[in-house]
Amino acid sequence: KAIAQKDLEIHYQPIVDTKTWNIAKFEALCRFKPVPDLPFTTQEMIGIAEDLDLIAELDRCVSILSLQDLPKIKTLFGQGVGVTINRSFNTKMDATQILTNTMEIIDRYTDTPQSVTIELTESAYFDSQSHQVDALNALRSRGVTVAIDDFGTGYSSFTYLSDCNFDYLKIDREFVTDIQVNSNKYSIVKMITELSHTLGVKVVAEGVETEHEVWVLKSLGIDYIQGYIFSKPLPLKELVRAKEYRNRFAYSGAKVEQERKP
Repeated sequence: KAIAQKDLEIHYQPIVDTKTWNIAKFEALCRFKPVPDLPFTTQEMIGIAEDLDLIAELDRCVSILSLQDLPKIKTLFGQGVGVTINRSFNTKMDATQILTNTMEIIDRYTDTPQSVTIELTESAYFDSQSHQVDALNALRSRGVTVAIDDFGTGYSSFTYLSDCNFDYLKIDREFVTDIQVNSNKYSIVKMITELSHTLGVKVVAEGVETEHEVWVLKSLGIDYIQGYIFSKPLPLKELVRAKEYRNRFAYSGAKVEQERKP
């Protein structure tokens, strides 16, 4: 019913540029409004939507609502800020149809497609066939950027990395949590980041929760960071609070540089 009536809330989590420490974009995340005497989590509802084959329509609703919010977000954070919307392939709908549908939504609901990033799960991208590459490139030719989510947790393949039909690689929080200099996690993230940059792909680390993680990741050349260390996802009416992280951070990587020394 919520999907049919587009009666959903969208919360936005900032993605921060590690060079400027400004918010580059916000990821749009679905939230179902509470129902009296019927407790549930967002993940439970998304699972039900997948079981009922409603996930494509849910993604469509979230995309439309977030694109309608985009002008207000730009007013708060500047014309250069963008929005990231998720599209799942875990549906009976053909992946090419989903990508084409996404372009139609963008054409209809925004006049700044260059402000939009489409986020796909790694397994969905890896499973996609060559005929879907045309749909991806059609999006990118309009200025839309493409991000691959949860890298390293599914079907990682150097083959699809070499195809390079995307613009951002998001490293899963599994490789970020409590990352230590010169640890195995550190070496893996370093390798992924250097390879991505060689291919012209920018890297986003998600699930970052501590200042130590921020500085280790910055020392590795990560381009963008997303996580509770900056802000939890917020509704539009509270989104101005996403700026508060700037008051908490003393932007110096000295601690990391000291740890790297023998």
